[in-house]
Amino acid sequence: LVTRPVSLMFNSKADYLAFLDWFSVDLSEGALWFDFVDPVRNTTRSGRFVGDGLKAQPVAGLNCWVIPMQIETWG
Repeated sequence: LVTRPVSLMFNSKADYLAFLDWFSVDLSEGALWFDFVDPVRNTTRSGRFVGDGLKAQPVAGLNCWVIPMQIETWG
């Protein structure tokens, strides 16, 4: 297993709230695995969120939010 830091950016409140719902309900507070496109390798991978949970930070001057997190993947 490899743990990678990521920053999730949401450009609207609706996107941010949709992520919170997906994270909470579909991923059981981030404990379950999900598929995503790895932007470096351009391949679909499985991962799960690890760490201390969600700590959203609004970006000053912009109507967006950033959540620093870690994703655990195989390889």
